[in-house]
Amino acid sequence: MKKENKIIMTNMDEEDLKTIIRDVITETKVQNTQPEQDNNSLELYKRVEVLDLFEITAPTLRAWVKKGQVPPPIIKGRRVYFRKDKILQNSNVKK
Repeated sequence: MKKENKIIMTNMDEEDLKTIIRDVITETKVQNTQPEQDNNSLELYKRVEVLDLFEITAPTLRAWVKKGQVPPPIIKGRRVYFRKDKILQNSNVKK
């Protein structure tokens, strides 16, 4: 379930807004960063391998990730990977 945070911007000065934006960016970076040593020791599927495994399209895979039906990918630069163990646990995802 996605947590919703609401900010009411009344009487907010520029510094307050900058602080809020900086905090959100920092929090997002922390959430999206996986320890490098863990990623190197994992067996990973490329995005196209997951598409072939489930016989789905890229938009469907993105929707599944967004809904939480498939675990979020590991992103290295422009490359997208999925943990093989997590994908195989979710091999019963409904099409």
